[in-house]
Amino acid sequence: MEGTIIQKHRRKYTVDSNGNYYSCILRGRLFRDFKRNKNLAVVGDEVLFEVINNNEGVITEIKERKNKLSRLSAGRPDLEQVIAANIDQLVIVSSSKEPDFKPGLVDRFIAAGEKGELEILICINKMDLIDSGEIEKYVNLYRKIGYRIVLTSAVSGTGLESLKKEMMGKKSIFVGQSGVGKSTIINTLQPGLNIDVNEVSSKTGKGVHTTTSVSLYRLDFGAYVMDTPGIREFSLWDIDKKSLHYYFKEFRKYINGCKYSDCVHINEPDCQIIEALKKGEIPLERYKSYRNIYSSL
Repeated sequence: MEGTIIQKHRRKYTVDSNGNYYSCILRGRLFRDFKRNKNLAVVGDEVLFEVINNNEGVITEIKERKNKLSRLSAGRPDLEQVIAANIDQLVIVSSSKEPDFKPGLVDRFIAAGEKGELEILICINKMDLIDSGEIEKYVNLYRKIGYRIVLTSAVSGTGLESLKKEMMGKKSIFVGQSGVGKSTIINTLQPGLNIDVNEVSSKTGKGVHTTTSVSLYRLDFGAYVMDTPGIREFSLWDIDKKSLHYYFKEFRKYINGCKYSDCVHINEPDCQIIEALKKGEIPLERYKSYRNIYSSL
């Protein structure tokens, strides 16, 4: 039988096959491979499996992935963590307030999405907490670069129909820091899912982790969504100082015009990125993000 991994619990996987759910383990050879490679099977992977007892099965084959979203594994600078596979769209969920909008984190997610060749959508939630003019600077910035943006409020329902339209017919993954409302939005889009949610800490102003693992949900309006645990930091995988500029798409048309082929656009003479920055053709906020990420690599 064929199916899709929708949840992973240590060594067990929940597989969806045409709306029927099976608790599966890896067949012996795959399990031995898993011991060496923890990214062998992740949420979103398409698999072949055999039913062995009612709703239990054994995964016999993992199909080739069309893409993946990865990050640097926490505490392991040499190890990749594949968050999910076979994704159509990366939805970067941020909030206007509680917690505050963090463009630097958004730009890290964008770089990871560009690396994975994913469609990118930015969702700014909790618009009920501010006047829309307070976030307009960033909305205009990202739209000018070419990224789609939806402004939502899971409380008032503002923008949720627009978000639905962007998600229809796609398999989207929601990413963002803790407390921005990823799970709340999904619960609002699909009443009855009852994904656990939590409030932002009144002491720290930071989100409290509620979602603890990646889960894939089938939505009634013709979409799939992956909910992911909230994070406070996102370290990039397989992006180094020399390649970072490729994942800032507004940089690309200037890169080959630099005097030096190995220019990293920091202090080099005749750098076309810096010239474009001076002319206002590249946003200062994005260039600052580039410099900050560059320094962290």
